[in-house]
Parts: sequence; C-alpha cells; structure tokens
Amino acid sequence: VIGRIVEVLKHKSPSIVNPALQLRGALSAGEDRIGIILVQQGALPMLKEFLQSTSNNFIKQSLWIFSNLAACGHKFVDLFLEHEIIQLCISFLKSDNFAIANEAVWVIQNSILAGNESQAIAILSMDVIEIFTTLLQKTDATLLYSVLTSLSNIISQLKKFKEGSYEKIITQFSGFGMSARLESLLQHHNSEIYDLALKILKENFHLEEMTLESDT
Repeated sequence: VIGRIVEVLKHKSPSIVNPALQLRGALSAGEDRIGIILVQQGALPMLKEFLQSTSNNFIKQSLWIFSNLAACGHKFVDLFLEHEIIQLCISFLKSDNFAIANEAVWVIQNSILAGNESQAIAILSMDVIEIFTTLLQKTDATLLYSVLTSLSNIISQLKKFKEGSYEKIITQFSGFGMSARLESLLQHHNSEIYDLALKILKENFHLEEMTLESDT
C-alpha cells in the first residue's frame, strides 16, 4: 500500500497527489515501522520537492508528514538534517501564511524532542531561538498557541540535557527579548495563551522578580 502511495505522489495532477499526501501523513503519524518504509521507498526527496512547490496546500501537507516522521526518533531527525529538510522547515516559520508557519513549528518541536542532545542544540542554533521569539508578536491565536506549547516542551527537554545547556539557551532567548514578549501576552484575551505565557515566565524567567523590579 505504501509503495503505491509513493507512486501516486509522482503524478502530475494536484487533484490526485493531494489525497495521497493526506493519506501518507496519517500513515506516518508516530509509526516507526511505517516511517522506515516510507524512507526506504524514496519518500524524502519527493517530500522535500513538495516543500519547494508553489502550492501552499502541498507545502502544508508535506510539513505535516515531516512533523509525524520527526516524532519517530533521532534517526529520522538525522536524515532531516542530512538532507537539509530542517533548514527548509525553519524558513517556513517566517511564512506570512499562518497555517504553513504553524505546521513548521510542529516539525521543529518534534525534531528537537525526538532528537538527541547534539541534534536538538544544532537545530536551536539555526536561528530557531530568534524566530520563535519573533513569532510571539503574531496575531493568529492558533499559531501563538502552537509556538507557546512548543516553547514549553522544548524548554522542558533542555532541562534533561547536560548541565549548562538549559541556562545557555534561556540566556539566548532573553537576549532576543523573550521575557518581554511573554509578558505582553499576559494581556491576551485567549486564556490558553495567557496560561502558557505565564507558565513559561514563572518557570524560566523569574516573573516575580521582574514584576517587583517594575513596581519599584
């Protein structure tokens, strides 16, 4: 079945390719065995090509598949880095299309969470810290929620790494104004966004201290 789906993806007609992309995304959701078969069937080069398509739908569906594959483990993250797929996905974080940017956020989050420490640090060093900070200025609630959820999960993952890794990344986030961006979201009308921003601030940026300083 998977081999047949890969063959369909080579079709020239978008009306035929799009359903195959959707099906393949469902098949690859966290399933290591299926993910391995997809890669063996030559999926990565085709999906990378779809990322460079002029079709926003193809891009979004491909990002969804990559986020599912990334969750399968560090071997897939290694392939993404080797084929420069992570770099392409990072570029979509800057997209004006919020749906595309949102899917890209999940690719980056899953790659960092499923990757080993060196992979995670390597991905974060690819301007991800600055871009994630900038994304907190966006107005789309769905995108903001995804970014905040990913930030919370990524920061929690950093605490499991060797001593100093967490502190170094938090310092870099602070250098790009992360705490100020999070504080501004405490005025957001969406309670989930407010709760996430408050949680990240309290746990990582000494909210109480900042509040006391601003009151004096």
